Amino acid sequence: MTEQHNVESTWRRLFSFKNKTSQKSSTKYVLIVDDEKPFLLSLTDGLSMYKKDFTVLTALNGREAVKILNAYRIDLVVTDLRMPKMDGFELLAYMTQNYADIPVIVMTAFGTPEIESHIHSIGRFQYLEKPMDITVLANSIFNGLSAAPSKDSKQSINLSTFLHLIEMENTTCTLRVNSDDKNGYLYFDKGRLLSATTERLEGREAALDMLSWSNAELDIKFKCEMTDGNIEGTLSQILTDASTKIEDKAEDDHEMINEEARRRAEDEARKQAEEEARLRAEEKEEKRRADDEARKAAEEKARKQAEEEARLKAEEKEEKRRADDEARKAAEEKARKQAEEEARLKAEEEEEKQKSDEVTRQKLMAWKKATKI
Repeated sequence: MTEQHNVESTWRRLFSFKNKTSQKSSTKYVLIVDDEKPFLLSLTDGLSMYKKDFTVLTALNGREAVKILNAYRIDLVVTDLRMPKMDGFELLAYMTQNYADIPVIVMTAFGTPEIESHIHSIGRFQYLEKPMDITVLANSIFNGLSAAPSKDSKQSINLSTFLHLIEMENTTCTLRVNSDDKNGYLYFDKGRLLSATTERLEGREAALDMLSWSNAELDIKFKCEMTDGNIEGTLSQILTDASTKIEDKAEDDHEMINEEARRRAEDEARKQAEEEARLRAEEKEEKRRADDEARKAAEEKARKQAEEEARLKAEEKEEKRRADDEARKAAEEKARKQAEEEARLKAEEEEEKQKSDEVTRQKLMAWKKATKI
């Protein structure tokens, strides 16, 4: 393994702790990153017996690893931390920003049981101590591949994990932590958290505060810019306290959310009751209008029906009057004609009688005359 890179005095942007997901394929790809080529070859050879389960790709530094990550759909990364060009810290930073759901196994020679107990409780991150047994590595790879990520999965690397890695690798650096409009600094001397500052806090309280920040972004300078320490206790103790603080805050937030949910539910119930009352009032008013319209329609129908019946009666009465008038006139006309006929017949009869009387008279006169002779 090469020596740790030279101390730098400039800030180098690491990452934002925001989830991004990579695509998955049916073929499992495991990327192993280490600057020792013989070590890489030995791992590749040892893992060849599992080629039916996954394909091993290798990189000699972080830059090569980034190229492979962008070219393949990597399912798990095994990486060393101390490498040239782009070390493991920067690689993990890049992965956290771009491939946060890919599980990570970190190889280190500086692990302790205390660190291991803390790291094993963090997300989907694992670490193995060098030298390592190939079977242990294979089992860790299978464990990482079987832990399929979900929308609720933790990030492989988070701020607490990153600080653990700094401690494990005895790294000397200054971390600048930015979150929204807040910023602070963490100072490490050979892996020991020496000091911490924010705009308002110093020491342990500042470190605890920064560990509770969300959407954090890190810049790193491989130089400790603080000479005097103001933090007592180990990093693990601070991280434990920070975890407790976050859990307490989460519980408080949960209670606040529940209270807000209760208020929203009550407000929703009140609005629903008001809406139901409004709908009932509208329904009642609609029914009243409908009943009123039905009553008016019935009255109008009755009026029209009465008018129609009156009209029919009037027409019937007028028709009867006209019929009676016509019958009367017909009777009068018939009586007149009958009287005229009777008068004519009587006149004819009278005339016939007169003619008959005249004939009789003339016959009598002719007889008398004849008798005198």
